[in-house]
Order: sequence, then structure tokens, then C-alpha cells
Amino acid sequence: MFTLKGGAAPLDTKVARNVDWTLVVLATGMGLFGLLALHEAAGDWAAVRQQAIWLVVGLAVMAVVAWTDYHFWARWAKAIYVADFLLLAGTLVIGHRALGAQRWIGFGPFHLQPSELAKVAMIVALAAFVAPRFGRLGRLRDAIVPTLLVVPPALLVMLQPDLGTSIAFIAILAGVLFMGGLSGWKIAGVGILAIVCAVGLIYAHYRWHVPVPLDAYQLQRLVVFTNPQSDPLGSGFHILQSEIAIGSGQLYGKGLAITAANSLTYLPEASNDFIFAVVAQRLGFVGAGALLVAFFLLLARGMRVAAKARDPFGACLAAGVIAMLAFHAFINTGMTMGMMPVTGVPLPFTSAGGSALLADYAGIGLLLSIHMRRKKIQF
Repeated sequence: MFTLKGGAAPLDTKVARNVDWTLVVLATGMGLFGLLALHEAAGDWAAVRQQAIWLVVGLAVMAVVAWTDYHFWARWAKAIYVADFLLLAGTLVIGHRALGAQRWIGFGPFHLQPSELAKVAMIVALAAFVAPRFGRLGRLRDAIVPTLLVVPPALLVMLQPDLGTSIAFIAILAGVLFMGGLSGWKIAGVGILAIVCAVGLIYAHYRWHVPVPLDAYQLQRLVVFTNPQSDPLGSGFHILQSEIAIGSGQLYGKGLAITAANSLTYLPEASNDFIFAVVAQRLGFVGAGALLVAFFLLLARGMRVAAKARDPFGACLAAGVIAMLAFHAFINTGMTMGMMPVTGVPLPFTSAGGSALLADYAGIGLLLSIHMRRKKIQF
């Protein structure tokens, strides 16, 4: 199912001449900026040190993936998909449970979240399936099999429960299918239809008690963002506090905290889901805007990599990575400003969390590998 025609480009030390250093600097700089944001959010150097360790590991992963010929992943796509499924299933059995969710597997003092790495595995699996059919995905029925590949891992993640990551799988699917040739209008049409059906199902649940595959708190989060004031001390508290933090930053921000006592203590999950609100409060519109510009430039470089990829597999891989990072950046910033439901989606390179950071840098490594091998090496 995941076969790919064509051979791999030769690996040579001269391939380093084609490194996209702009992409490297952007990704590394955003990771370092995340350490600063984390200190402002947590006021705890211990948390910063742990995140710094993950950052170093993430950069190492980026380097290894970049140096590895990306065609290698196509040859192992089926095994990667199966291993990904088994790891997600195993998390539900032996995983560490915290905050009402069972998403982590412990390794000594560190905890790995398999669902984050599963996004990269899904990118590889979908790209390997779509690449041989590149340009021939003109009908919606051509998307059935790729969609069926996404469903099992997404359902396992839903059971953890983790709604945000489950939706991220769909965003990745849309990105790869679009690159493979499926019309953007058709993808948008299906997306709008899915949203309408979801809204209808939620309405039916509250009106006629129709069962839905979501926990009560997830449903409340999906509904309350339209009017956070309806539950200001409950489900709407996070959104309201985030909006206050962002607004209080004004143009230039309140400045960086000097001590832990000055850290942002009234915003729950400030170092994870709402890290963007911390940036906006400390550095204001200028600082938050600069971070968004950095994301835009990084995504633009990723789209350039997709456009210049030497083969369909590389183009589909790049599209999947772009879709993953764009989805996370859009949803996270949107939910901190009250424009999106709170779904627990981290901000790439910036939010606390080692697993998400590894997934982000693995994605950048894929983009670098594709760019480095976009043409035959000249001797």
C-alpha cells in the first residue's frame, strides 16, 4: 500500500551546500524564544532547564532527519504506520494518566506523548500513499483510502482523550491531499460540511440528548468560546483570562518579569496552551506580531520547499509538515484570542512540552532534507 516508485538521491557530504539556513535559523530562534516565554509563564528555571534539554534533543533530531535522505522514510512507511498504531494503542493500556487524560508513556523523569510523534508518522504514511497517485486525485472518492488510513490513529487519540491532536490529523490529511491534486474547493467543501454536521450533532445532544463521542468538558469548551461570559468561572475562565492578558500588553507590553513573583500566575496552563497570551502581555502587540511574522516566514519557506521538491513524495511530505505547523499556530493563537475553541493545541516551538517540540523539529528536519536534495549534487 505504501510503495513508492523511483530511487533515492545519493547522500554525499556536498549536500550540506544546499542547507536552507534561513529555515534553520527561524526554527532554532523560535525554540530559544520559547525558553524565554516559558520562563515568563512559569517563573521557574527548573521548567526552563527541562525544556532546554528537550530543545537540544529536538535540534539533534532535526539534524539527523535532515541528513537522512527523505526517501528512506518512504521505504519504511508501512512499518512506521503500524508501529505508530501499536504505540498509540499501548498508551491507552500502560500510559501515564494525568489531568484526566492518558496520553503519556514514562521514561524515567521524562514523559513521551506518542500522539505528538504520531503526527509525523502520519505525514510519512500519507505522503508514501499519495505520491504514486500524484496528480490523479481529482475526485472525492480518491480520498477515501487516505482518509481510512487516518481514522484508526485519530480514534485512538480521541480515546486518550485529545481532541486537538485528532483534528490535527485531519489538517495533515487535507494538506497532503491538496498537494496530491485534490481541489482546494472540494477539501473546503467537505470541511464546511463536517463543521455543519458537528454543530448539528452538538445541538441535537443538548436538545434531544443525542450521544456524542466527546467528554462533557470537551463539549463545554466547544460551546463556551462563543460566549465565555456564560461560564466565567468555569469553561470560559481560560479564554477570559487570556483575553485580559493579551489586552493588558497593549503596544509594547508590560516588560519581562524579573522574579518568579512577577510571573503570570492568574492564567491557567500559561506555559502550554496559552503561551501566546504570555508573549502578548510581556512584549505587547509588537512582540506577539513579531512571533507571528516568524511563523509566517517559516511556513513560507516550507511552501517554497514543497514547490521546489524534486519528486511527488518530497512535495507531499513538505505539504504535510506545513499543514501540521500551520494548523497548530492558527488554532493556538486563535483560541488564546477567543476566536477558536480551547482544544489543547500547543504553539509550535514555543509551548512547554518535549514531545511536541520533537515533532516540530522532526518536521523541520524533513523540510531540510527535501530542500537539500531538491536537485542532483554537482561535482
